[in-house]
Amino acid sequence: MGRLAPGTVIAGRYRVLSFAAEGAQGTVYAVEESASRERLALRRLGAPAASVPRLVKRLARELRPVRKVVHPHVCQLREVGEHTPEGAAEDGAVPFAFLAFDWLEGETLAAHLRRVGRLTPERTLLLAAQLASALDATHAARVIHGDFKSGHVMLVPTSSGIPSAVVTDLGLKAPGGGEEDTDAEGQGTVDAVAYLSPEQVEGEAPTPASDLYAFGVLLFEMVTGERPFGGETPAVAAVKRLVEPPPSVDARIPGLPPCWDATLRRCLARRPEERFASAALLLEALKGQGPRHEPPPPERPFSVALAESGAPLPSRASDEPLRLSRRSWRGTQPASPEAARLYSDGLLALQHHDAPLALARLERVVALAPEFAPGHSALSVAYRLSFLDARARESARRARALSEGLPREEHLLVLARDHEAHADWAAAREAYGQLFGLCPDSVEYGTAWAAARAFMGQGREALDTLAGLSRLPEPVGGDARIELTASLVTMLGGDVTASRRHAEWAVARAERAGQPLLVASALVAWAYAQRQLGESARALPALEDAARLCLGRGERGGAARALAACALVRIDLGRLRDAQGGLEAMARLARELAHPSLEAEAQGNAGWVAFQRGELTRALARTRRTTDLYRRLDLRAEEAAFNVQLGMVLRERGDLDEAQRLLEQSRQSLNIVFGDEASEGWASYELGLLLLDRGELVTARGWLERTLELRRARGQQALVAETERALARVALAAGRTEEALGLAERVCAAYAEQRQPMQEGGAQAVRARVLLAGRAPERAREALARAQELTHASEYALAAAQVELTRARVALRLGTAEERRTAAAALHAPLELAARGHLMGLLLEARMLRAALTREGAEAAALAELKKVEAEAHRLGYRLLATEAGALGAGPAR
Repeated sequence: MGRLAPGTVIAGRYRVLSFAAEGAQGTVYAVEESASRERLALRRLGAPAASVPRLVKRLARELRPVRKVVHPHVCQLREVGEHTPEGAAEDGAVPFAFLAFDWLEGETLAAHLRRVGRLTPERTLLLAAQLASALDATHAARVIHGDFKSGHVMLVPTSSGIPSAVVTDLGLKAPGGGEEDTDAEGQGTVDAVAYLSPEQVEGEAPTPASDLYAFGVLLFEMVTGERPFGGETPAVAAVKRLVEPPPSVDARIPGLPPCWDATLRRCLARRPEERFASAALLLEALKGQGPRHEPPPPERPFSVALAESGAPLPSRASDEPLRLSRRSWRGTQPASPEAARLYSDGLLALQHHDAPLALARLERVVALAPEFAPGHSALSVAYRLSFLDARARESARRARALSEGLPREEHLLVLARDHEAHADWAAAREAYGQLFGLCPDSVEYGTAWAAARAFMGQGREALDTLAGLSRLPEPVGGDARIELTASLVTMLGGDVTASRRHAEWAVARAERAGQPLLVASALVAWAYAQRQLGESARALPALEDAARLCLGRGERGGAARALAACALVRIDLGRLRDAQGGLEAMARLARELAHPSLEAEAQGNAGWVAFQRGELTRALARTRRTTDLYRRLDLRAEEAAFNVQLGMVLRERGDLDEAQRLLEQSRQSLNIVFGDEASEGWASYELGLLLLDRGELVTARGWLERTLELRRARGQQALVAETERALARVALAAGRTEEALGLAERVCAAYAEQRQPMQEGGAQAVRARVLLAGRAPERAREALARAQELTHASEYALAAAQVELTRARVALRLGTAEERRTAAAALHAPLELAARGHLMGLLLEARMLRAALTREGAEAAALAELKKVEAEAHRLGYRLLATEAGALGAGPAR
């Protein structure tokens, strides 16, 4: 089987760039996917041509679960396919099966260990954490690797200088053996045996425990530079693990903490049931007393920060002096001793934000004691932590129906949780206020009361409550939940910088307390604030860590939320295809969890991605599906927010009347009914753009200035820049070129500082248009060149199209005849995008500019086209565009 030549097109969409590697399982090439221009790895499988259809069908069936594994430390399988080339059946021109994967730069861990020798314990731990999260995510998807080894781990360089470990060849090992890849040094057969578990050596199929055994071998190899079982031949090495105990790592590397030897011995246990149940548990054991990176302490505790701010001392639910509650934390217990034990475990898990453990314990409690109201009430909290809102409401309702006869405090708690599950914040505020008055040392009551007050617009009072909690003796005063709630309260109040600071402190406190799921929640809060402050690139690693922590603990609801936030950040960074993959993973999790609101969020964000890629039909369908879901769930605030997105899509499709109706209605609801200033700002922004299209410049400016006021108050720097860019367009349309230029240049600088190249490219295109209308039109060429440089590889189809329109305007004003012809030809791409996506404003502007550019030599046809554009723009309400088309038709050819 000869090698594929560069330029060969596989299955009509993968163009071969170069040969990469070869092994017994096939030949690997670097390829480029034609639609996205994304580099991928394509493995050509060696199989007789006649068996290719059967092989593809079998692999597609067997690898279907593998394609569902979406994780930052797993190389994703993109496609199982078949290529049937045209031409003679000779080498390179016969049918073959292939697998398409993510392309990974870097070297394998095996090659790295051969090159540098053993790793330090600290570096081993760093890589182990990444690999553990990958294995647990894989097993959660019911996929077994079966051939986990150093040769199937890639070390991918990152901007931080710390490589990212990515697991490859997932699910490609046939159970019970099969051919092995052989590297350049002939290590394939040795590798085949070195990582096999004892049960695999005996011919049994691999299980998750087999992968964890291989992980133990890999950890041993990383920290010592040697494998645990050696021998003159692979057969001897295989027999050793069946008859000999695992070797001691201390004998090879003296001085390691005792937990290393104990952990690796358990990893390499002869019997699968004696090994760890998950890679996360293995990692925790390995960290026991070993090298550990302690998070930096908070700069100042909450109470000190509040005191330095000059705020008054916090008040409580009553004027009585603070006294610590003497009540038993256990409260009422179920009659069954087993249920009582499980209930206590469940409450402790809730305190640590460990939703999976709490769910497992509390679901068993209500099964054993179905009439025990506090069990149902606590279960509702566990469901909310897992983002299972419908189940939370049902459990809360059940608890309330059973709560008669409970002691006052526990009856109040059942009521408070029921109000909270149903988002009745006024009633929740009243109930939690009474509870906090009874027990002013309770972090649960105090933080819940503060959150309810914040949702009712009482942010200052909520912060007072939290500051009072933080002044209590340890461990109560240092509870991470206090800072996490403060992050929520300050975000709701529009102080994004303070929200980020409190989230940082929550991460530090939760890490010191060993509460990984609370760390995950705090990381999501921190990343959300970073995104609002225009620091999306810094937010992404935190969100990936949060998803890893949740997946490692089996917390799929939290993982879905983190994946949703990752998708939003990737949208900010212009990585739309990656965002789409994350949203698909989120939607799958939502369906598995029977969580319609989470699915609605995934659908809505997928609609946003489709919009930015110019796929308006898909965007419209996804957004309407989202608003329908929220309407059925009676989540009116969320419905109103996504009606803004629906208005945005309709505006681009040319349905300006319906878009304006929706936007005005949504803005009013968001302002008056829901008090959601962030979404109100979005609605005002979209209204401003719509009215700019209509040529109503004074009103457009008014809405955009309202948007600017709202976004500045919330510290949303990236959105402030977006609004000022729109104001620059209004100023340009009104003939205020100096004002427009000042705004455009400020926006370009802001986006450059925020490291947002796509947005900066769009701002440079606006700057070029402003310069064309000003005193130094020749400077427009420099701005256009910068815009093209920043957006040439952008996945934002709408932004790239706007740059092409700007190029046409520069050529029309300054270009030679040849430049005008080239610019006119380049408008083919925006025109095709506009026609395919039903982008009416883009379509009309591109047609107008093409007619103006081709007027010389075909004046009659060009003038006729300009008349048509003018008429259609008037009919649809694009009065600004209609006026421009009329002026171009009336004026002389340029």
